Amino acid sequence: MEPTKPAHIPAIQVLPDAVIDQIAAGEVVERPASVVKELVENALDAGAQRIHVEVREGGKQLIRVVDDGRGMTPDELRLAIQRHATSKLRAVDDLSSLATMGFRGEALPTIASVSRFSITSRAGSAGQAAALRVEGGKVGEVEPAGAAPGTTVEAADLFFNTPARLKFLKSTATEAAHITDMVNRAALCAPRVHFSLVTGGRKPVDLPPCQDRLERCRAVLARWADSLVAGERQVGPLRAEAILAPPSESLRTSRQLVLAVNGRHVRDRALLQAVLAGFGPMMDRGRFPVAVVYLDLPPDCLDVNVHPQKTEVRFAEPRRIFSLVKGCVEELLASSRWLEQGAGRAAGQGRSHAPARRYSLNRSSDAGYDEHKQRLMEATRRFWSRRPSERGGAAREQSEAPYPADGEAARGYAASVGAEPGGYFSSLTVVGQAMGLFVVCEGQDEVVLIDQHAAHERVTFERLRAAADAGSVPTQRLLVPEPVELDPRLAATAEAHAGALEELGLEAEHFGGEAWAVRAVPAALAGANPVELLRDLLESLTGESEGSDVVQESGDATLARMACHGSVRQGRSLSEQEMSALLRALDRVDFATACPHGRPVMVRLSRQELERRLKR
Repeated sequence: MEPTKPAHIPAIQVLPDAVIDQIAAGEVVERPASVVKELVENALDAGAQRIHVEVREGGKQLIRVVDDGRGMTPDELRLAIQRHATSKLRAVDDLSSLATMGFRGEALPTIASVSRFSITSRAGSAGQAAALRVEGGKVGEVEPAGAAPGTTVEAADLFFNTPARLKFLKSTATEAAHITDMVNRAALCAPRVHFSLVTGGRKPVDLPPCQDRLERCRAVLARWADSLVAGERQVGPLRAEAILAPPSESLRTSRQLVLAVNGRHVRDRALLQAVLAGFGPMMDRGRFPVAVVYLDLPPDCLDVNVHPQKTEVRFAEPRRIFSLVKGCVEELLASSRWLEQGAGRAAGQGRSHAPARRYSLNRSSDAGYDEHKQRLMEATRRFWSRRPSERGGAAREQSEAPYPADGEAARGYAASVGAEPGGYFSSLTVVGQAMGLFVVCEGQDEVVLIDQHAAHERVTFERLRAAADAGSVPTQRLLVPEPVELDPRLAATAEAHAGALEELGLEAEHFGGEAWAVRAVPAALAGANPVELLRDLLESLTGESEGSDVVQESGDATLARMACHGSVRQGRSLSEQEMSALLRALDRVDFATACPHGRPVMVRLSRQELERRLKR
């Protein structure tokens, strides 16, 4: 049966201006926070040094934005509420060198089309201000008014004439939270501007001008202020600056991961992935760091004209940008030792507000580096250069085992490792073991609980990674090969990645049908179950491209799986010598405060925190 054809096909016609404005409003004005974003960006483009935002009922009843920027004359005021009227463009070529927040000339007319809108502005040299009202797109007359230099914009009864849009808004509290989040993000992008926000009779945001981005990040991310570290990396005209909280402070959402490009907050999947790639095994899958990453680059290196709300950008050299951001995060993590900063929240201590450390990662001679940080940086550069041609054959100095299983070997290992001078973990006194899970230690005015599996896993992982970087993982041949049956899927993976498995120190031989045998395992995992290790590795490699480059492509995730198999398990009783040896081994590796999957290795409880909890 053929579909029924319409009796009459309407002729093509031009939409009325009111409909056009409301369609444009649908693209630009998603919710009250979108209105605040557009008005705040206009204020920044006007050179404002102080921006005050006031909202009622989550912005549904009223949004007022007051700034002390350049202001407008009466003639400019009339033009400002016309579509595509802007002071930021003159020709098509200007689109390739934009250095302003807004440029389309749609924000004010589209907001005015769905609200009861008014704007009062006074240019700095003018004797008085001018005011203009617009209701549902109907423009009134420009009238004289009294006001200080700058601009005040009010949007009342948002979506009053589009009830279908109004019903999709969330609760007052939710919309107010979105506005607070938006103002905070704008403040992170413009640290030298004073931002304030009043909503529901409260003032959740009051951020005076700051000297630099780090100071503003500490004010906005107050919960993590004491542990933030900052670093930068520059390649030619491209500059990245990262401000990070410890990986142990990761969250389940990316709400506290802010990306800014040339002072503009953006949502960019590639940049997000670059940050996560920089954290690598320090960040567990499905979790996100607390971080603010700034990109500063010439305007002609990106296109901001790809989204009506200007929240997305397109880079001329995306691979170069990805590498810059990833490298900046990696090197900052390698040079940051949160242990020595007091770990305020982790240790339960009050905030000292000591100056957060800043590193300039593009200059190895920076005065902020000491000899230890230089060593860490060099080691990290080797570790993250995963291609075979870039390994250089050098591995870090590692002991043959994190700590052995039997007591006699443990005593020998404990005598041979020795503590590094000034090592944090080596300075701890072992008190005992709890629940077969935790090593209980005493430090200077603190109690430290160390997850024995996570700690051992980190040490084993670093040894494996060092060996892989050297181009050869030492193997331990089994006295009797371990038989294993592999289904066709895993068998195909084993055949496709035989070279990669051997490079990882795992040798498996096919005997026909589903029968295989494991002949050798990595020496660092001599105590692991060979069959489980092989199966787990094959599962992780299934679907990867063929060839030995899989070691580099899936790299640290694969090594982390291997390290898990070779690490001490829950319930394993450890001698005091073994626990002490583990602490010393932790001092010999980087990133010792997190396991390869991103879980924290330890919890620190200060004496003050314990006394507070016990009401002493």
